[in-house]
Amino acid sequence: MNEVLKTILKPLASLRITVLLLLGSMLLVYVGTLAQRDADNFHVQREYFHSWLVYMPFKHLIPFGDWQPSYGFMFLGGYSLIVGILVNLIAAHTIRFKFKLGDLLLLPVLALAGFFVYLAQENPNAINVALTVFISVLRSALPTGCTTSAPALSSSTSA
Repeated sequence: MNEVLKTILKPLASLRITVLLLLGSMLLVYVGTLAQRDADNFHVQREYFHSWLVYMPFKHLIPFGDWQPSYGFMFLGGYSLIVGILVNLIAAHTIRFKFKLGDLLLLPVLALAGFFVYLAQENPNAINVALTVFISVLRSALPTGCTTSAPALSSSTSA
């Protein structure tokens, strides 16, 4: 790998950044959940999770007690945290894993999985159809003589 690219990606692939982003995500979910006591669910979703920056009042951090301060702090929103985790993951994968030609076989599987997720969002019954198609594709890809069925369970019980 190019040394300049490695120098740029190494700090972005840090495990400390990963831990901080995951802790930030946990804090965002915690505060967003507690914010739903005061506002509509869709409003909180837009304000906390579908934004780049969010204002977190301290009253949502400490839900119990008489201390209800009127001030808070700015924090990364859901979009910022997701982009940060994605950049961290791609940088870590680029630095730590070596590319093989067999890795290209994952691309059609990922595309198919993304298509199934898209279908499932539009119609809840589509996931059944998608899984049936996926299983039939897998069965056709297996070599002949290979069985995919599980052994049948016997209905008799032994005492």
